[in-house]
Amino acid sequence: MKSTTRNLHFGDKIYARLCIGGRVVAEITSETIGNLSHLISEIRHIAYQCRGLARFYVRNISQGWSDERPLMLYPDRFTRLYSA
Repeated sequence: MKSTTRNLHFGDKIYARLCIGGRVVAEITSETIGNLSHLISEIRHIAYQCRGLARFYVRNISQGWSDERPLMLYPDRFTRLYSA
């Protein structure tokens, strides 16, 4: 399988959503996100009460690409214990 790198740049119009069990639990549209880590951090912040396996969809409207992948949401105490 060929891997393609999807880049986010500050100023790109980005749309992202997080779904659990087919239900949208968080959505964001922004032009001030510069990388994927920041985007995931923002979407996790919006969905802070959600737990479990979710589908993370991101679309870079400016560059014309989209991507979807699984994203595991952990309780806050777990992320505090194991984050750097």
